[in-house]
Amino acid sequence: MSFKMSTSKDPSALGPLDVDSDRMDFQAIDPDSGVKRGLKTRHLSMMALAGIIGPGLLVGSGGALANGGPAALIIGFGLIGIVAFSVMQSVGELTTLYPSGGAFTTLADRMVDPAFGAAVGWNYFIIWFTVLANEYNVVSSILSFWSDKVPLWGYFLLLWSAFLAFQFLGVESFGEAEFWLALLKVAGLIAYYIFAIVYASGGVVGADAIGFRYWNDPGAFTNGFAGVAKVFVFASTFYAGVESVAVAATETKNPGVAVPLAIRQVFGRIIFVYLGAAFFFGLTCPANADGLINGASRALKSPMTIAIQNAGWEGGVHLINAFILVTCISAINSSIYIASRTVLFMAQDGKAPKFLGRTDRRGVPVPAIIFANLFGALALLNVSSSAANAYDYIINLSGVSTFIVWGSISFIHIRFREAWQAQGYQIDDLPFKSLWYPWNAWFGLLANIALTLLQGWTTFAPFNAGNFVDAYILLPVFVLIFVGFKLWNKTRFWRLDEVDLLSGRRRDLEDTTGPEVEAKPQSWDLITTLSSYLPTAKGFLFVQPPEIDREENCNMKFSALFGALLFELIFQPFAFALGQAASNIRSIYLFKDVLKSDTTSLKTSGFNSVIMFGVGILGNGDIMYYSNTPGSSDVLAASNGTYVGGDALAAKVQSFKTGTTGINRVEISMNSQHVKDLMANPGPGSSTPLYRNFAALKTAWGLDAVNNDDESLYDVSSTVKFAKMLGEIGYKYTIAPYTNSGFWVSLISQTNSGLADPNLLLDRVYLQCYDGGAGNNPSSWANTLGLKVVPLVWVTNDSKPSQGTTVAQARTKFTSWNSVGGLAGGGYWNDYDIEKNGLSYSQYGGVLTSIFP
Repeated sequence: MSFKMSTSKDPSALGPLDVDSDRMDFQAIDPDSGVKRGLKTRHLSMMALAGIIGPGLLVGSGGALANGGPAALIIGFGLIGIVAFSVMQSVGELTTLYPSGGAFTTLADRMVDPAFGAAVGWNYFIIWFTVLANEYNVVSSILSFWSDKVPLWGYFLLLWSAFLAFQFLGVESFGEAEFWLALLKVAGLIAYYIFAIVYASGGVVGADAIGFRYWNDPGAFTNGFAGVAKVFVFASTFYAGVESVAVAATETKNPGVAVPLAIRQVFGRIIFVYLGAAFFFGLTCPANADGLINGASRALKSPMTIAIQNAGWEGGVHLINAFILVTCISAINSSIYIASRTVLFMAQDGKAPKFLGRTDRRGVPVPAIIFANLFGALALLNVSSSAANAYDYIINLSGVSTFIVWGSISFIHIRFREAWQAQGYQIDDLPFKSLWYPWNAWFGLLANIALTLLQGWTTFAPFNAGNFVDAYILLPVFVLIFVGFKLWNKTRFWRLDEVDLLSGRRRDLEDTTGPEVEAKPQSWDLITTLSSYLPTAKGFLFVQPPEIDREENCNMKFSALFGALLFELIFQPFAFALGQAASNIRSIYLFKDVLKSDTTSLKTSGFNSVIMFGVGILGNGDIMYYSNTPGSSDVLAASNGTYVGGDALAAKVQSFKTGTTGINRVEISMNSQHVKDLMANPGPGSSTPLYRNFAALKTAWGLDAVNNDDESLYDVSSTVKFAKMLGEIGYKYTIAPYTNSGFWVSLISQTNSGLADPNLLLDRVYLQCYDGGAGNNPSSWANTLGLKVVPLVWVTNDSKPSQGTTVAQARTKFTSWNSVGGLAGGGYWNDYDIEKNGLSYSQYGGVLTSIFP
């Protein structure tokens, strides 16, 4: 049975497009939220590493040490670290794919239920306004230690106004301040770790070598299991903020680089910051030190202060006070930022008052910043008592919120993966894949549920009503927000096939790996590696390559790097230009019987690639050529491993690349009929009729590639087998999508697995931008597929005049698409309409040669 290939596409089959247009991707102001994409990779990386080092860790760990002992401190920090690592793997997978739109609060809307998003969002806001109020208390107490002439409320008002004004400067100022404050905090911790080693070893003049003395007296555990349990609550608060990279991703220039880098540093952060602090604090400070509980100031409650004083430096309290002050400045700055962005995104999604969702023309969310900072005024409630007394109450509230939010992130990740697979996407297509899924995600969910329920168990015996409410109040609050929002807005739990997997994706603002910019040569990797901030393993702890931003490249002064840079700046542009000239594709589909086509005009009008439409496979593996032309007959081209299509047809096809011609590539286009069955039986082996027939056809016609115009089957497994079979014969493989991007992404990924340009098997994408694919954005498709595309337009025709494109319209379209990027050339559907309607090959071809020379 023969079949005819249609000249049009079925618009009803058109699926949703994949991502926002590239024009939006490369705007400095995020078009959805209105915030500015101003954070650099180094900003996010250092925020992820050291933004979490706050007075809670430096001071609050003293309370944890007193309650549990040095071993309990390490166990508590270590176990919560494992949970944090699990959650951050989920954050990495979600945020790398969806960097825009409000992080996990918005993803909760799309993956689960808008009511769930509201509950998660407000719980997350609770974490940060409680932390903010506490940090205002701490910094006021620190300043009072140096001078009590100014009352606590006076310090608070001065600081409140200063931080508010600073936040109004914009996200770039915030990021730069956090970067340098983070460096100071890292330097301070390193300095203390060195001191601890010297002190424990007996290197401090006048002080004994303490070794592990405090592990024996007062002991490794001071309160048994109860002490370990109490440390859990402290530790969860200290870890709060590791997930904040997701909130900052929307305002990051290059989240595709910055977010995975920050996630990969999580293990190093846990070891260096948390376990390092737990070990050295327990090593140098006794758990029964009176100052841990009854210190006169914040600094005096820090294990660091007690250790330095025990070593013989009484004045060290001022140094630690200054260090804690630095961490307070950073903590308040970060708390206002995260709280304001959380409420900003919620307001824009209808979960908070609408006015809080506004930003000014610089991308600064002024109302949200003021609103978030107002909650810092809770610090004034404690003016009548010491600032320290409020700490234990607030820390529990933020701790249970952390467990709730972390558990929600793991649940969102599980729902995402289920929807991703249910909608036909492949796991290999994810830009960042969580380790050990699904076990890791389920562990994160169950562990956080357990911690949420168990963290307040010490309030039961003896029962303490105030502490019990403090430990568990947020559980009914979460349920109340969820139920209230659900009833008021009549939301529902999304089915897996309803989950929105397309919104929120975008390209990096300084994209150096996207389809419109060629990847940097290996020399650039050398530059970025050698000029990283610290000589540790790349991406493990502190290190990240500086962005391609000339103001960042201060480390380029090293003379050893100039050679590589010279190559980059001088020779690489020439190589790039030559590569571009050689790779620009100017294509046309041949719908007319090639025996009757104007071959001479096709060869001399600027086209370099022709795709013969079409060829079909019969059920027995024979290959048919369909003429699609009145007065012409379909031809059996290959059967039983032999070419049988006739010498005249073979000579005509071969002539495209001989004589005076610009054509260097001839392809045949086919649909998916019988491919699945033949790949199952007899399979793709070299002895099968299908293999032998395609080999014979390649030899007879001098073919270069086979083009896949599948519009119905969309079976990844059989198509990959077929493509690899063709690759063994010597063909390249190309595709002509117009919808169902998930299938094409999977096909590209699996077909090209283990291959690199220029040795890709699937090396071209002819994107249909007419009829059913009329709304396709080439650059967006290029970003989604990971390959540059060749957009196709339909020339002026009488089959569907509304879909026709004149020469002038073609020039406008190709020029516009090319200005955005992501194109490997351009092309037309089809030659028959040009000849039938008396149009000019040279004019249509001239458009391509002028835009894609």
